[in-house]
Amino acid sequence: NISLEVFINKIICLKSLQEYEKAIFEFDNNCPAEYKNNSELLYQLAIIQYKLLNFSESKKFCDLALKNDILQINKLKILDLLALINLDDYENAKLTLELLKSNELNKNLAESKIQLIEKSIKKKDKNSVLAGSLSIIPGLGYAYTGHTQTAITAFLLNSLI
Repeated sequence: NISLEVFINKIICLKSLQEYEKAIFEFDNNCPAEYKNNSELLYQLAIIQYKLLNFSESKKFCDLALKNDILQINKLKILDLLALINLDDYENAKLTLELLKSNELNKNLAESKIQLIEKSIKKKDKNSVLAGSLSIIPGLGYAYTGHTQTAITAFLLNSLI
């Protein structure tokens, strides 16, 4: 019977070799049941899923790991945050940043990222059809979406032509 430490190292090695599917296969088929809730192992699988662009699976593994080990909250929450952003779930990403902000080391970083997410939410609420329609007048579509410098440049260049 393989020890937990050896199994985790095997997964880490497969991850390092970019053998992501093999690592997932090992976890699904060869991982002893008593290891399946280990937070470090779940964290490694969350990273693998993230690298495979399976953001919802990555988030699932992060959530499972967080249930099992509060001590790893920072690294798990950061990975969870990345998955949420890639899933365009900005509201939950903002909540995750609020959790990270409680740690003094992450406070400034979290506050700046919250501001970026709020800007992303505002830009995401723009109607692309309306922006396209407004672009009949050069630069107006850019101005609508908040790209004022690009709007001015487009207007000036088109005016010169």
